[in-house]
Amino acid sequence: MSEQFRKITTSRYSGRFKWREMIPGSFQFPNICYCLSFLLVILTQPSVCRALPAGETAVQQYFSQALDRIAENDNEAAFRLLELALEHDPDHGPSLIQRGRLNLDQEKIEAARLDFSRALFSDSTEIKIQAHIGMGDVYRKMPNRNWEAVAEYRQALKYDQDNLEAIYLIAQTGFALGETGGYRLASEMLVKVICLDPEYKDSYDLWRREIRDQTEDELRTVGPFLENYLEANRDKSTWWLDLAWDRFRLGETEGALAALDKLEKRASWYKAPERYLLRARCLLAQGDTLGFEASYYQALETAEKNGGFTRLFLEVQPVFTPQEKEKWYGIRSPRESAVLFREFWKRRDPDPTTFHNERLVNHYLRLQEAETYYRQLFPHSRFQTSREYFQLLSPGSSVMEYDPALFWNVNRQIPLDQRG
Repeated sequence: MSEQFRKITTSRYSGRFKWREMIPGSFQFPNICYCLSFLLVILTQPSVCRALPAGETAVQQYFSQALDRIAENDNEAAFRLLELALEHDPDHGPSLIQRGRLNLDQEKIEAARLDFSRALFSDSTEIKIQAHIGMGDVYRKMPNRNWEAVAEYRQALKYDQDNLEAIYLIAQTGFALGETGGYRLASEMLVKVICLDPEYKDSYDLWRREIRDQTEDELRTVGPFLENYLEANRDKSTWWLDLAWDRFRLGETEGALAALDKLEKRASWYKAPERYLLRARCLLAQGDTLGFEASYYQALETAEKNGGFTRLFLEVQPVFTPQEKEKWYGIRSPRESAVLFREFWKRRDPDPTTFHNERLVNHYLRLQEAETYYRQLFPHSRFQTSREYFQLLSPGSSVMEYDPALFWNVNRQIPLDQRG
């Protein structure tokens, strides 16, 4: 029967099958029905449908399977499935985006660029956003193309001005650019992220830790958003201390004390020495010298119990003698640190018979003036971040007798210029 069926399907005469001449009477109707039934069974088998999907259903199926493989870190299988999806629909935006990401992960820069470029023509706004972000990531992989990456991320923001991913990536690119311009860009973008979602990735920590030239406008912008956020999220109550320092720097002493009170109310367990040190400085700004000293020594006692002398040391180290610094770096316990601080101020007290230490008060009054009038203007510039530049260009070092390296080491930690 197979030979007869072959002749039926291949034999032609004048463009037509010679049905009556080639099909025996016993085969004409029942056997044709049998063959059709056999073909129908084959075409309706589930395994065949999965192996040979058609149209949009196939694209979606392959793409969905590719996402599953990506979730399982099987990128090789995911890549093959995306290839199959794009064979059925070469302009399928989600598949182009995912394949571009896989190519980028494998350092196939040009292939990734082509995928993201094709995705830019999608009708979907979300796909266009992801395509511009992908193009930005491609440029960041190339040498000296960071500003082009920023331009691509900004294109994504034209479709969605609050897109956290694009804003955050601009900030990351700003850090890569370096120097003053890059860090200013990074700070501007991180402020935007914080105002939208303070917990997005590590934006808040980055802004606090890496940006040393936060402007007063930025502090005033972040303040209200941060306060509202902290009112609604008690698990972040320790951030009230950051807000208090911001207000203190802005000269809002009452606001800083109010934030410290919130911290005490919401997180009384948080015994960081900085909270008492800041209260001391607020009281001193209000003219309460006795309250200042009491809070200062409370900060010292807290550091002795729990550790945390970093801020206390940074604010005093410019007046440490070389011998005192050497002794400080040889200390091995919080108790020894506290003893050193007490001895340090006791030796400098001009009149031990009075109720307070005039030198301690005077030091912090000077520090307040230096922070107000002599802050570094460009702490992220090449001059401030490169030891060699600093030594070469440090003004007055050839006339005045001081070591530029000494100032470089100090002002990397305290954002004051040499006058400060």
